Amino acid sequence: MEEKLNPWLHIWFKPRAVIRQELEKPDREKYFILLSIVIGMLTAFTGYEQNSPVLNPISLTSVVVFGGAAGGLFMLYFISWVNAVVGRWLGGRGYASDLRVAALRGSMVPSLLTVFIGLIDFAIRGEEFFYSVNLLIETREMSTLAFIAGGMTPALIVLQVIAFVWTFIISLKSIGEAHGFSAWMALLMYILAALLIFIPIMIISFIVSIFIFL
Repeated sequence: MEEKLNPWLHIWFKPRAVIRQELEKPDREKYFILLSIVIGMLTAFTGYEQNSPVLNPISLTSVVVFGGAAGGLFMLYFISWVNAVVGRWLGGRGYASDLRVAALRGSMVPSLLTVFIGLIDFAIRGEEFFYSVNLLIETREMSTLAFIAGGMTPALIVLQVIAFVWTFIISLKSIGEAHGFSAWMALLMYILAALLIFIPIMIISFIVSIFIFL
């Protein structure tokens, strides 16, 4: 009998096997919308920054509730669709629904590790956790390392770097499994997808800026 994997636990060590298992489930997208919203809100909370030393609860709540929810859904649906299209250009066989499984199970869920480290940093620093680097420079002297880390302690910096690399590799393997190709091909797909998204944005921004300054 084939081993049944826990997608929350085994994704860290057997990402391809987990994605393969989840792709075969008839109800594989159950709770995906709710999970993407919750993960998006948690990510927005740990990524929130402000340039004022006084915490603005209204701004924080708006960013977390609305921005976080929208970001989570954007990642689940739009980015997955782009990854499906670009991946198929490269010979992949995954469709948008397959890439949604890879996105949530193999990218968004693992990203909770970096969120957790961020929450530890918040517990240590309190409101200063939300201060932008510019505000930290104004309020206290900072070393070069502290400037780069945005005030985070060295131990948490190391953990964040390890978590980022680990979760990124998991994401590549998950995308590769959904498309039926290697993690290296998934990396190429990521690069092409990023170009596909950001180049038009840069062109539009350039054209708009020209009209503004005319």
